[in-house]
Amino acid sequence: MCIRDRNRRMNPNGLGIGLHTSNLLVGQLGGGKINVQSTFGQGTTFSFSIPKSQLAYVQSPSISVGEIADEDLGSSQRLIRVPKTLSTDRKVQTNTDNCSRRILIVDDNDYNLFSLERQLKTLGFSEIEIAHDGEEAISTVMSLYSSDGNNEEPKKLAMILMDIEMPIMDGAEATKKLRQLGKEGIIPYIPLIVCSAYEENESLKKFSSIRVDGFLSKPISPEVLKPILQKFIPDRA
Repeated sequence: MCIRDRNRRMNPNGLGIGLHTSNLLVGQLGGGKINVQSTFGQGTTFSFSIPKSQLAYVQSPSISVGEIADEDLGSSQRLIRVPKTLSTDRKVQTNTDNCSRRILIVDDNDYNLFSLERQLKTLGFSEIEIAHDGEEAISTVMSLYSSDGNNEEPKKLAMILMDIEMPIMDGAEATKKLRQLGKEGIIPYIPLIVCSAYEENESLKKFSSIRVDGFLSKPISPEVLKPILQKFIPDRA
């Protein structure tokens, strides 16, 4: 897992959470441990298995499941292929009678989006919006709170989960613009939680003059996500 700077150049210094995040994802899908086979000078093979009963979730238009044979392990391995880009139209609306439970996830990493969406659905939140950068987040919020002149009630957001380091527009700049829109009465105040793999104090320096409502350290687990949801949406988490 590497860091991209604002110009999308790859930083060789990773965050050191790649394997931890992978292990978390495998666990959320009902799998066991990640297996490792390594030979010095030749390479390393990582593998895992997922119960067949769990494949119903990942077999969707956005995520495909394939199978390859691993001669060294003498078995077939299930691979989950997460697409490079998740559609912004990708949302679940099984509870459309109450839009105040809608949550917007803003992150440029598809694995983070997949993991958070999975956790939110498990915790009972079925209306989820996706944005890949700050600019897209603002556009999504504006579209949700616009009735488009068709007499429809604007949709509401219960919370925004905002990443910090993103291309085009980072999380701090996006949050600043959203708060300004709130002050101008264009949108209501929306609880916003900052999400980062960096230490909390360091991460929140960019938000020193911007009001935020909480902080989640990546990789995010259901155990730390649930209390945040209960605080702001107590009837659902």
